[in-house]
Amino acid sequence: MDWLSTIKAGGARPQSVIAALGPVFAAAKLVRITGFTAPGDPLLFWRQAGAVLGDTAEKGSALSTEAGWTAERAAPGHMHTASTHADLGIFYVERPAGEGGERLFVDAETIARRAAAIHPDLRARLFTTPVRFFDAEPSQPILREAGNRVKICWNGPSVLPGQGEDVVQLADDFRLFLREMVEASPGVAALRLAAGDAIIFRNDEVLHGGHGSLAGAGVLWKAYFVSPAARAAAPSQRETVAA
Repeated sequence: MDWLSTIKAGGARPQSVIAALGPVFAAAKLVRITGFTAPGDPLLFWRQAGAVLGDTAEKGSALSTEAGWTAERAAPGHMHTASTHADLGIFYVERPAGEGGERLFVDAETIARRAAAIHPDLRARLFTTPVRFFDAEPSQPILREAGNRVKICWNGPSVLPGQGEDVVQLADDFRLFLREMVEASPGVAALRLAAGDAIIFRNDEVLHGGHGSLAGAGVLWKAYFVSPAARAAAPSQRETVAA
C-alpha cells in the first residue's frame, strides 16, 4: 500500500525517530513505528512529533487512553475519523491487549476508487451530500477533494438526526459499504499492534477502527492534533475529539 510506511525504531533514540518522521510522513498517510518506547510522559513525545509534522503548540492537542476493546466497539465497519478538523492522529501501545483483534486503517482515496468501481451512485453522494456530525460542526460531504488529495470525515454513531432521508440513507449505505470493504479487505491495512508500536496518520485522510474483539486489558494512548493549515481553514470550529 503506497499510503502506508514503516519505521523500525530498533532501540533508536526518541529524537532520532522523531527526526525521521518528517520526510517519511510527507510521502505517506500513515506511518507505523515498531519497537519504540515513548520517553516518560507519552504526551511529551506527541508534542515533539506534532511539531515535526506541522503542529505548532499544545493548542488543539488532546490525550486519552483506551484500556481494552470490546467486540461491540471493534465491530467490522465501525471505522471513523476522530473529528471533523483534527488532521493528525497518533496511537501508541503501552501494553497490548490479549489475543485477537487488529487495528484497521483505510485511506479516503482507496474508498473513493472502490466506490467508483462498484457503487458509482454512492460515490457521487459521498462527494455531494452534506452531513453534520457534531453540534458545533458545519455540514460537509463525507468525501471531498482538496487539491490532488481526497479528504474524509466520518463517524457513523455521531450522525445527527433530523437531517432528512437523503442523509439517513447515505449513512446506512456507507456503513454497509465499509463493512463489506473490511470483510473483503481490498486496500484495508489490518495491523496487530505490539508494545512499543506507534501509529501516526492523517486523520482527515484515513479511517481507523477495529476488527474482532481483543481479550484482556491493554493500554492504547491516543492523541489528535490540529495543524496550522487545518486551524487556518476552520478558525471558528471548537476543538472536540470523538475517539
